[in-house]
Amino acid sequence: MLIVFGDSFTYGFNFNEEERVDSVYPSILGRKMGQGVSNLALPGAGNWRTARRLISTPLTKDDTVVISWSTPSRFELGVSESHYNPPIAAGRIGDLVEVSGKLITRRFFEQLTDRTSDPDAKLVNDIIYKEFNNRLWFEEIFKVMYASCVYNLEQSGCKWCMFNAWSVQADSEYHKNYLYSGKTMSEIIGATNGGYWGKPQHEQVAEVLMRELANLYG
Repeated sequence: MLIVFGDSFTYGFNFNEEERVDSVYPSILGRKMGQGVSNLALPGAGNWRTARRLISTPLTKDDTVVISWSTPSRFELGVSESHYNPPIAAGRIGDLVEVSGKLITRRFFEQLTDRTSDPDAKLVNDIIYKEFNNRLWFEEIFKVMYASCVYNLEQSGCKWCMFNAWSVQADSEYHKNYLYSGKTMSEIIGATNGGYWGKPQHEQVAEVLMRELANLYG
């Protein structure tokens, strides 16, 4: 199974639902590899969610895992069922929660204040990104998440790689399977306009990953 983690870029937030699933690079890469695909990306997702979901996902030596890191400043919080049951306003990605069994989480990111109808979420967001804003701390926490993911991936015996979708993480020494750690995939494929990837760009990303996985694992 090809298992992929990421944010809006990997999810394909810019596509309509009818074309999204077949157009994003996880699906294209899965077809190239002849593997089933589990695309666990979500819009607004950050590295905290990626690390949490990966560690709770059973992996085997027959799996291939791809992690597309988001910006290090995103985070998530667990929320209570009694408090977080607001109506979802049309187009308000900041109102979305993720439910996994009894665990309910909410994604926070710098643009959430204008994308949620929940006053409590706005307050938390403003505190984190204004009064308490400290990018260096987010970068240090990323190193913890990165290390835990690498440990779990290596322990599973699966094939894996990771890359920066559109934001470079903390400056550090990384595993060889962290592709182009000092650059973004958008830079690698020449998509430097800052927007989402279209289908041709997703095809390029799939080609890059196919090549790099072959280099890593033969």
